[in-house]
Amino acid sequence: MTGSSRIASSVALATAVALLSLPCGRLLAAEEAADAVPPIKTELLPEIAVGDAKFSDYAPTRPYALARPGLLQRSLFKGQGSAGVAVEVLDLLVPTSEKPVALGLTGPAVVQVRGGHGVLRERGKSTELDTGATFVASPGVEGATVENTASTPMVLRATVFTGR
Repeated sequence: MTGSSRIASSVALATAVALLSLPCGRLLAAEEAADAVPPIKTELLPEIAVGDAKFSDYAPTRPYALARPGLLQRSLFKGQGSAGVAVEVLDLLVPTSEKPVALGLTGPAVVQVRGGHGVLRERGKSTELDTGATFVASPGVEGATVENTASTPMVLRATVFTGR
C-alpha cells in the first residue's frame, strides 16, 4: 500500500464515521427533546392571616426529658430478665456545650454513638468519640462524662443493666 492510498483509506474511514454519527446525534437530540417536560406555571400560595394559623397537635409518644443540665433522655424499653437483671434502653441527647456532662446511669451500660462526635472522660482517661463508636460506661454521676465537641447535638443509645 502506497502513502497516497493510506491517506485515501484514512479519509474514507473518517468520512464514513462522520456520516454514521450524524443520524445518531440527531436521534439522541430528538429523544432528549421528547423527554423534556414543559415548565408548569403556578401561582404563589395565598398568605395566611396571623390568627388563622393551625398547628399540628402531634406529640411524640416518648419525648426527650431533661435528665440533668446538659443532658436529655428518653426511655425506649424496660424489661426484667429471669436472672434478676433488668435492662433499660435509653436515648441520650447531648446538646452543644463547653463543658462535660455526667451520664449518671443507674448501672453499667453499653453506649453507642448514633450521631455526632465528642470526648468521653472516665477514670482519668479521655477517648475521642465519633458516630458508630461503642463504649462501656460506669454507673453513677461520678462515672462517665461526655463532652460534645460538634456544632450539632450528640445522640447516644445506652443499654443499661441493673440488678434487682
